[in-house]
Amino acid sequence: METKAIGRYIRISPQKVVEVIRLVKGMEANTAISTLVSIKRSSSPIISKIIKSALANRGKENKSPCYIKEIFVDGGPQMKRMRAASMGRGTTIRHRTSHITVVLNDKRTVK
Repeated sequence: METKAIGRYIRISPQKVVEVIRLVKGMEANTAISTLVSIKRSSSPIISKIIKSALANRGKENKSPCYIKEIFVDGGPQMKRMRAASMGRGTTIRHRTSHITVVLNDKRTVK
């Protein structure tokens, strides 16, 4: 049985999220959560929260272990701001956002 959870418009760069996603892909969900606690990255608590949400979507009656079938990040909209630069110019600062998707499955398959 597949369950899915999506975190949208998260204020973190997709590049920072991809580093942590590579570590937990294909793991058992509870093992991935305990692994993310020990990782000192700003995206690890966000990813663990989305995995917990996918486990909650699964329901309490299903006690069998589940694995992370798919986990990926897509870039969301960017907030564009201006910052003063030399000679009266302005440079663009882009605040990036992410959409993180987690798919859990009973069987151990990784895409």
